[in-house]
Amino acid sequence: MFGTGFDLFLAAVCAVLAVIFFMGKGKGILDAFSVRKLERKRTPEEQKKYEFGFGIFCVVMVFGELLMAYAKAPWVSGAALALGLADLIFIGWYIQKF
Repeated sequence: MFGTGFDLFLAAVCAVLAVIFFMGKGKGILDAFSVRKLERKRTPEEQKKYEFGFGIFCVVMVFGELLMAYAKAPWVSGAALALGLADLIFIGWYIQKF
């Protein structure tokens, strides 16, 4: 988007977030970005499911950013856009399911 450095920076941020979510330490991040304050607390199993879903989301975003950073073919922007949209559809489906 803005250059290779920016894409690598976003990939690194998403990779760090993915590690945090997969380690099970993402409660604070999920609470900070929740749209509304929860009336009830999440159960530990709900928390694990959310963290796993957002971990997968971040890993897919890392691949999309690396694709944008290193592939210079004309189809790359369309492929990265399709990957991002598929990732958003996945996280929406995953959250509705659980």
